[in-house]
Amino acid sequence: MSKDNESATRVRAEYLVYTSTEIDYYTGLHKQIFGREIPHIMVLHVNRLNADVIDQLLELFEQKHYLFKTLDSVLSDPAYDTPDRFLPRYSKSGPMWGYRWAEVLDVPVNGNLETEPSPWVIQYGKQPK
Repeated sequence: MSKDNESATRVRAEYLVYTSTEIDYYTGLHKQIFGREIPHIMVLHVNRLNADVIDQLLELFEQKHYLFKTLDSVLSDPAYDTPDRFLPRYSKSGPMWGYRWAEVLDVPVNGNLETEPSPWVIQYGKQPK
């Protein structure tokens, strides 16, 4: 196996582990904010990584007992009626909805508990291609 293939395999594996961790984190965060689980919306960008792992990603959600629903049915949950406020200070990835809702509802959360991708992935992403 070439070095590029080994790296791609490693990136895919790391991506699935990180995604699993993030699903669990946001499930817990939403329980903390709303006192219950809420339906999640996951945005997937069109790129080779997501194309390569889409089957495994969908299996991951199924293993965690998530159901796939229409966007309209998810947005009908009262959590999505919570007012929006742009607060970039909580996440390096941008203003995630959970942090916005926590601020509006005055629920203290510690955004530092959210994991970051592994240092290897961050360094790999900085390499010139």
